Amino acid sequence: MIETYLDKKKPEMIELLELLVNIDSGSYDKEGVDVIGTILKESFEKAGMHVKVHREKELGNHLEIKASEESEPKIIIIAHMDTVFPKGEAKERPFKIIGERAFGPGVNDEKASHVQVLYALKALKASGSEAYKNVHVIFNSDEEVGSPSSKSLIKQAAENKDYSLVVECARPNGGIVTERKGVGNFSLSVKGKSAHAGVEPQRGKSAIEEISHKILQLQQLNQYEEGLSVNVGLVNGGTSSNTVPPNAEAEIDVRIKGEEQAAEVTKEISKIAQEEYVAGTTTELKGREY
Repeated sequence: MIETYLDKKKPEMIELLELLVNIDSGSYDKEGVDVIGTILKESFEKAGMHVKVHREKELGNHLEIKASEESEPKIIIIAHMDTVFPKGEAKERPFKIIGERAFGPGVNDEKASHVQVLYALKALKASGSEAYKNVHVIFNSDEEVGSPSSKSLIKQAAENKDYSLVVECARPNGGIVTERKGVGNFSLSVKGKSAHAGVEPQRGKSAIEEISHKILQLQQLNQYEEGLSVNVGLVNGGTSSNTVPPNAEAEIDVRIKGEEQAAEVTKEISKIAQEEYVAGTTTELKGREY
C-alpha cells in the first residue's frame, strides 16, 4: 500500500522538489532559508504534524517536527535546509529532469530529503500505521557551516533516542554513510603595518606576506591517507594595490577521523599561527571545537 501511495504521489513530490530547488538557500541567506522553512512547515502541518519553529537572528530558523508536541518518539531524523550555493545559483541552474535524474542546486544535498521525509510520513499515515508517531524530525538551517546555532537543539532532540537517521545523500555508488569525519573551523587574522608601495614600502609590514607563509605551512599538515585534511578555503587582505597590506585573514577547514588527530592538528595549527615570518606582524588564531 505504501508503494502504491508513493507512486501515486510522485508528481506531487517532483512539484515540491522543483519549488524547493528553485529557491536560493545558502547558509548565510537567512531570507531564502526561511522561505524553505515556511514551505516545509506548512507542508508538514497540512499532513497533520506538529511543527515548532526555533527562530534565529542571523542564520535561518530551524524546524522541529513531531506527531504532537507531547509525543516522545524513539527515532530521530535530521536534514539541513541550507546549501553551499551563492545567491542567484537557482536562477542560473534551475530545476530540471534529464532521464531518471533531477538536477539543480541542492537537489541532492539535500532538498530531495525534505520531500522524502514528508511523503514517508504521509505514506505511513495513509497506510494506517502509527509508526509516524515514533519519529522526531529536525530540519536545521546551518549544517553547511558547521551547525553553530543548531548543535544544541540536535543534541537535546537526540537524547534518549534508539535510532538516528541523517538523510544526507548517498555516495556515488549508492553506499550508505555510517560514519563521518569530525570538522574543525579556524580563522587566522594577521595585523601588519601599511605603507605607500611607491614611496616608502620598506616601512611597511605585509600582512599578506605573513599569512602566505602560514598558508603554505598549513597545507603541509594534510595526511589524506590517514583521513586528515587541512584546507585554507578563504583568504582576504589588503586595502589597495599600491599599499603594503596592513591586514589579512584566512578561514581554515579541518577534517579528522579521531580525537587524537584533533589534538595533534590543533597543536600544529597553533604553532604555525605563533610563528613570525615577517618581523613586526602579529597573528590571532580563533577556532571552534570538532
